[in-house]
Amino acid sequence: MGRNPVALFKKGRIDPHPRKPNKRPHRRGQAAPAEDAPVEPASKKSAVLQQEEDAGIVTGVNLPELPDIDPTDLKTDARPDEQDETDADGIANEEGGRAGMTAEEAQANQFKVTASAFRTSRELYAAPSREEMVELKQAQLLFKSNIFKMQLDEMLKQTQVKYHKLRTLKSHLQALKTHLEALPAIETPQLVPMDKGVQGVRVPLVLGQTEARELEYTIAAPTAVEVIGSLAAQTACKPCLQVDLAVTMPTSMFHNKDHLNNRYLVKRACFLAHLAAHLQSRPDVTDPRFEFLNEDPLKPILTYLPQIDGAASKWRVRLLPNIDASDLFKMSRLGPDRNCLRCARNASLLPVQPTEDDSDETATPRYNNAILEDCFLTSDHDAIDHYAQDERCTSFGPALNLLKLPREASSYQMFRKVISFLALQDWSSQVVRMKANAGAAAKSSGDEQGDEALADDATFLQAFDAVFLAPNGRVNLLARTTKAGRQLLQQEARVALAILDDDHVDGFQALFLSQQRAALAYDCIVRVRATSAVAAAYSAQVLNYGGHWHALVQSLVVALLTRALGDRLHLVVPSAKTTQPWALDQAPIDLSPSASADATLFSFGLRLDDANTERLIDLGPMSDDESAVAAFRDFWGAKSEMRRFQDSSIREAVVWDCAPSEACDVVKWIILHILQRHCKLEGQNVFVQHHSFRPVLGTGPNEPDQGRVATQHVNKRFGELASALRQLNLPLKIVGVEPVSATQRYTDPFPPPQEKAAHRSWAPALEVVLQLESSGRWPNDWTAIRHVKSAFYIKIANALDAARLRCRTTVTPAYVDVDYAGYVFRLVVRVDFERNLVKQRLEEAQLAQRQLRAAARDVPEELEEAIATYQPALIALNKSFVALPAHHAMVHSYHMAHASFGDACRLFKRWVACHMCSGHFEEEALELLMLHAYSVGSGLAPPGSAQAGFLRGLSVLAHHDFDADVLVVDPQGSLTQDQVATALREARESRAALPSIVIITPQDVSGTLFTSAGPGAPILNRLRVLAAQSLRFAGDALEDDSSLIGQQRGNILSIFETPTSDFDIVLQLKPARLVRSWQGLRRVLHGEQAGHGDDQVFKNLTSEAARKREVALLVEALSKEFGHLGLFFHDVYGGSCIALAFQPEAKVNRPFALADLQDAAPHEHGEEVSLNVGAVATFMQAICGDAVAIVTVQHTA
Repeated sequence: MGRNPVALFKKGRIDPHPRKPNKRPHRRGQAAPAEDAPVEPASKKSAVLQQEEDAGIVTGVNLPELPDIDPTDLKTDARPDEQDETDADGIANEEGGRAGMTAEEAQANQFKVTASAFRTSRELYAAPSREEMVELKQAQLLFKSNIFKMQLDEMLKQTQVKYHKLRTLKSHLQALKTHLEALPAIETPQLVPMDKGVQGVRVPLVLGQTEARELEYTIAAPTAVEVIGSLAAQTACKPCLQVDLAVTMPTSMFHNKDHLNNRYLVKRACFLAHLAAHLQSRPDVTDPRFEFLNEDPLKPILTYLPQIDGAASKWRVRLLPNIDASDLFKMSRLGPDRNCLRCARNASLLPVQPTEDDSDETATPRYNNAILEDCFLTSDHDAIDHYAQDERCTSFGPALNLLKLPREASSYQMFRKVISFLALQDWSSQVVRMKANAGAAAKSSGDEQGDEALADDATFLQAFDAVFLAPNGRVNLLARTTKAGRQLLQQEARVALAILDDDHVDGFQALFLSQQRAALAYDCIVRVRATSAVAAAYSAQVLNYGGHWHALVQSLVVALLTRALGDRLHLVVPSAKTTQPWALDQAPIDLSPSASADATLFSFGLRLDDANTERLIDLGPMSDDESAVAAFRDFWGAKSEMRRFQDSSIREAVVWDCAPSEACDVVKWIILHILQRHCKLEGQNVFVQHHSFRPVLGTGPNEPDQGRVATQHVNKRFGELASALRQLNLPLKIVGVEPVSATQRYTDPFPPPQEKAAHRSWAPALEVVLQLESSGRWPNDWTAIRHVKSAFYIKIANALDAARLRCRTTVTPAYVDVDYAGYVFRLVVRVDFERNLVKQRLEEAQLAQRQLRAAARDVPEELEEAIATYQPALIALNKSFVALPAHHAMVHSYHMAHASFGDACRLFKRWVACHMCSGHFEEEALELLMLHAYSVGSGLAPPGSAQAGFLRGLSVLAHHDFDADVLVVDPQGSLTQDQVATALREARESRAALPSIVIITPQDVSGTLFTSAGPGAPILNRLRVLAAQSLRFAGDALEDDSSLIGQQRGNILSIFETPTSDFDIVLQLKPARLVRSWQGLRRVLHGEQAGHGDDQVFKNLTSEAARKREVALLVEALSKEFGHLGLFFHDVYGGSCIALAFQPEAKVNRPFALADLQDAAPHEHGEEVSLNVGAVATFMQAICGDAVAIVTVQHTA
């Protein structure tokens, strides 16, 4: 590995002279190229792509094919004098002026017109160049839209680094190199200064401090200082700007046995401390700190901010010590199957003192790989730099940046290839190797020794969870990647591919701009408070982690939960425990078990499979497999028992006995049981946040949610009634019975209770659409059809009575109510001939209207009235008999595939109602918003719990730009790309005339069917603010590691309480008058008792039907009287108040009119009148009668 110690910058890494720009192709109106100029072939894309594949990084992996685009023709570098002005660090100046330019000069330069701004008409209308044609084809084949490509290009402008502007940074690094090479040598061996440090700099040794005091070391100047990393390979991009300097330590500092027992790492830390002390004398080195390399406590590094031209640079310099160990260590002794940490010599790294029986045969692959990384640091970078500089891989560097931030088109192909590779690669059984450089024929340091055989694939796969070998065949670049991290990366890659392939999703927003908080990304959050005693039974594994027991506990918990939860779990991800950089004079925290007496809090995020989370039985091995039975019992303990099943098999099993409404807690019980058994962690040290919002769906503090059980009971009774309806003897046979109520698709926050449950005097009507067999004898008159339908309702009621179904029927002209088994089913008849007839009459009337207007003739009032009658009637018929059944089927089928969806919808509706806005939404619109939250458009895989799904619904409501972006909800993929494009174009062209929310679905391509009635802009804006606040508060509560276990529930439920200070008038209703008071939120949060509304009726609502519609009629009556003044708010689920918010124009003085007698008062000046808030409140109280307990006027006009 001999390297030139003088060369800091290699050719092509940081070149002060920019590369020559590619000549633009000949265009009409421009001078033709010289005759001797080389002529480019018409198409060379296949050759270029083949070269890229030949120079690929990985082997043995089949990558998906992509459209052939010539990447070499997509980029044209500008000349140096045409580059955007940048600061001293090479970062694009966002102000548009040169560094140091005054404000006046910058403003003058902004409006300066150059000669290049003028173009001839021939140039403006010239035919597209070859480069432009390639870009157009690329946008058509690779990108979903031109907008997506433009967004990527614009992001590039915001993140690119101009390397030719880094002259001052290069000068600083050159001076730093000279200074580092002058490091004072210490030839006399000295003990490690753990206490006093080196010139005020503490040795950054985290693990093994006890053994380090007995070790002697020497110091010598580095043999080489070289720039590596993203800056050298020209793959850096904002905002992470850093310079990596490889500082090669001389081999004279080490012994050939120093790879054992942390000796190399101790001497490395001492060398780093002397480097830091040596740099303190330089005035251009500011804010020096130690930090861990990739959060590895075995590998501290030194970082600082350079002072350039009197100001702190935006680049942070990192000093990475490394070693040329080609003739020092035997590489085979650092293989993944070798042990380099002896128990007796590393007592402080073990949770318990080692005994004579402890074996040193346990391999330490993580520790060994940490040393190998230093041995091959520069050679591994050379391999990466080879591809970055290779002309055959022009898209390699940009593709690396696209994995961080978007990049230009030529790298988009490789970006997709990398994402596909990550998503499809089988890391558990395959080893991925980076190809050795063809131009670098030098062998690795280990191979030069002759007897250094490389470990086979099986050895690497046994030692690591993911293996990606560097060209040397020894360093695993993914050694620190855990199985959970690998699974998370693969799942995110699959989601990214789905987003890129989905034409309905804004890929740029979902991929690069979406914020993924843990509360939204994970279905369950588990917190564990543990000490190093948890690792006491795993001493051998502690050495593999170099004594870092935190990493061992995380790995242990992940393995236990993965095995215990089985197919209930997709993956479990430990929260990264980041360590902040520390000052040079501060002592690092000793993370070894012997020094860690205090408990540490660990967090884990779980992604669940909601199809299996409520399974009550875990099957084990058959009874005749004794070894498997013993292992199963050892894992589950007393919960395991032998059982006989219906298929006559006898096997071990774990059964979780509970009521059906408690099945959602099975995941929590498993976690508590397994961690208590294997980690000795009692319940007070384990906190599972899985159903934090579930109490708001209950009917009291000690009454759990029974929604799913109640819905199943409703559907069972509905099935019985549907079977009876199909067998009725009617003039036309009933061939279809379709439910359309939210209850029967599992999205009703409070399904009707069962027959023997409390509150049975209130029951909502569950709508059911009846489809009759076809007939050609329907009258050709709409009024006659409606009369015939009314007669059918009478026939249905009589037939049900004759069938002795034990039901009560109530017939009206528009429907028939059937009270069966305690549930009220509202039957309506669908007649397709009726809808077609109304559509025909409307089209005829509209055609006559257009003809009369074209002839400049007056349109008769009868024609206008016909249009005004038929148009809303057709919309209502389509909505009731076409869109609603289709919507119900779509939502119900989605819930069957994603069991958490129904409860997430229930929480979302409950939240909207608690903020008194449910009257302004149709519940189908809320369900569509939740469907969008479950789609890949959110940037995440569909959630597996109602908690995560509900929070994602709040995120959609809070962050989606409803004014500019139209939602497309198509979970089954029924819409074609052309249909979506047409619908989007029409919606965007007429956006100003459409409702505040537009949701395109297969049933409603106009996007307004379920949102035309609301919400209006004021309601939507209010809810968006509340959603953002609720999301932030709930996320902080769920992710707060410092909060005490058990304190979150009461706090987190406060997001369902709405502030009433913004309302002008608030009517507090009497609890005894509320029919649905048992659903009220105050019962859950404050333990209030429900009123006895079952025995009371409102003073002005005397009919039984009115009483069962409860407060809704009051709100309807108030809106009829005062709806022109403002908006009314009420919680339909047991809300105890009605609030009124005046519109701004209602508070403005206006001329007197007779309509203002009850809500206006004379103004003190002039003949105008002003809003009389007191009179409005008095009239409101009079309408509600004795149902009102308190009237509060909070704001006067």
